[in-house]
Amino acid sequence: MRPPYGSKLEHGALVVNPGERTTVQMVTLLRGRGASYRMICWELLKAGHRPRSGGEWHANQIRRMATKVD
Repeated sequence: MRPPYGSKLEHGALVVNPGERTTVQMVTLLRGRGASYRMICWELLKAGHRPRSGGEWHANQIRRMATKVD
């Protein structure tokens, strides 16, 4: 099982991943301000936040992240 973005597995338990948690907080803040998923992708890349794959963000990734936070 892959832990949700913002968390990591340590000794079989989910714990906060500080680097990713910052990204999750930025997504939450931007969604709260009414930003679209695509705009959030752009803002994350501009701020230097990358997904685990190291590639680019996609709106579906942001949507899943935002719905798990809600």
